[in-house]
Amino acid sequence: MKLLILASILVCSTAHVVAEVVPKPEILPRSAWEALPEDNRLEVLKPNGKVKHISVHHTAVDKLRGNGTPEAELRIIQRGHRDENHWGDIAYHHLIAPDGRIFAGRSTKHAPNSGTRYQSESQWREAPIFTEEEVARDPQNLGVGGTKSLPESATGPRPGHVAGHVTICLLGNFMEAEPTDAAKQSFIQLAAYLLQEHQLTISDLWLHREVAATLCPGNQFYAWLREYPQGERYSLGPGLKSVQALLER
Repeated sequence: MKLLILASILVCSTAHVVAEVVPKPEILPRSAWEALPEDNRLEVLKPNGKVKHISVHHTAVDKLRGNGTPEAELRIIQRGHRDENHWGDIAYHHLIAPDGRIFAGRSTKHAPNSGTRYQSESQWREAPIFTEEEVARDPQNLGVGGTKSLPESATGPRPGHVAGHVTICLLGNFMEAEPTDAAKQSFIQLAAYLLQEHQLTISDLWLHREVAATLCPGNQFYAWLREYPQGERYSLGPGLKSVQALLER
């Protein structure tokens, strides 16, 4: 009996250690960037439901606008998404500044929003992707590893199958340049924490161009996250290998 009790204690202790392996990074509240309250008068904020995926984005804006601070940039993004696009709030759940600070965006109880049409998981896994040769012929509009577009009759109207995604967005344009080291480190910590929190694996983390027809999150960010075309379609690059290493620690 004593052995059984000891074994139970050891199992519980081990489970506790596994659950705490990735500490929660500091996520600054919406008040830190003086966010406007969400506006759901048009009932555009939809429930996210069970989280099944973490998806990765960039803002595709070269320089921080307003007074040049991340806080000002977030306010500008929110005004565009909330007041001009009528999406109810900033589209993304978590945003990472070039200095590595992580800011809270849209509540994760709400599905994200997008100017693209997200495909369902079965659709994007089966959809063909753009090859290096195709991208070389039209580099301004096509990205390596990007999923080819499906008609609206297949995805439904914009934003498509967004429910179940929690989004991470880095401030910046990463078509030609990589994120800063500080932003990369924060991304690794946040991505690993979110995967653990929602009991997901590295195979549940997707890049925007892999689930919708877009260049997001930029060619250089993509190349840091994925090994394709040197490896298989969804093989891990240096960034996602670092996320995986945290999860397996």
